[in-house]
Amino acid sequence: MVDFHAVFKRCQRVLNILYYVTLGWTTILLFSILFYYDEIFARSRFWHIVLTTAGYVPLMAAGINISHKNDIIGKQCRRLPIHVILLSSSLVSVTLGIGSEFIAKV
Repeated sequence: MVDFHAVFKRCQRVLNILYYVTLGWTTILLFSILFYYDEIFARSRFWHIVLTTAGYVPLMAAGINISHKNDIIGKQCRRLPIHVILLSSSLVSVTLGIGSEFIAKV
């Protein structure tokens, strides 16, 4: 007899690992594209794009996912401090990125 609960848990674990692998490769791809074309952007515009991308893509995505009860990283340690640290650094990064764009326009 097939234990559907065990199959579901195994699929959930594999998809959770796949989520972090995809998130990592997406982040590497985005930053490699940004740093390859850095001479196209003005310095302030470049930092706006880098900081907001860093804030939204890896930090906020991992911070939101880590608060879920079935997350593989959240099971191994306390979730709340990591969740708060990731989302706080995401907030700071996005704020600095938007601020650099605002300063460049003023």
